Amino acid sequence: MHSADESSAAGRLTDHISVGVLARVISREVMDEVLVETGKRERRVRLLPAHVVVYFVVCLAVFRDGYEEVMRRLVGGLRFIRVWRDEWTVPSTSALSQARERLGEEPLKMLFERVAVPLAKLSTPDAWLRSWRLMAIDGVNIDVPDTAENLTVFEKARGGTRRPFPQIRSVGRAECGTHAVVAATTRAPSGTGKGNSPADEDP
Repeated sequence: MHSADESSAAGRLTDHISVGVLARVISREVMDEVLVETGKRERRVRLLPAHVVVYFVVCLAVFRDGYEEVMRRLVGGLRFIRVWRDEWTVPSTSALSQARERLGEEPLKMLFERVAVPLAKLSTPDAWLRSWRLMAIDGVNIDVPDTAENLTVFEKARGGTRRPFPQIRSVGRAECGTHAVVAATTRAPSGTGKGNSPADEDP
């Protein structure tokens, strides 16, 4: 049976590995190109540079913690792989929220298009049928906060069991052999009155 200290250390190591993989998949060079092309590269030094905010937003999908704890995990992982040397105080949740709003969604969309590519090699099992690359399409409905702004675009589901929150439908196209998602789209689910038909959901 592992002690609390051992479990904590294992957790920190897992965090560091996750951030290390993230930094390898999303290189600083590609990120800088995206920020320049979308006009989000800052002209003055900030406590939260745009490239750090991008890594932070991506980490929100990796770690299920509050904003400040996710940022602590990110910085700890970057220090572990020796790409973060300065002493740095984690900003408040309010500052992180403002930085995320300042960044916007366009850099993340473009970054996804740059890095979300097929990964299978010719030797990858279950990835090919003769010369054709095998792909699959699947979707999932996701609850979003019950706010007036969200309700103008995403209604609550009608019929059957009524959901307490508005929902979005995320549909992705993935490579069968590696499960790498290479395309995705998000819209209101069918049946809410504001979504498209299933035939229109090919990402």
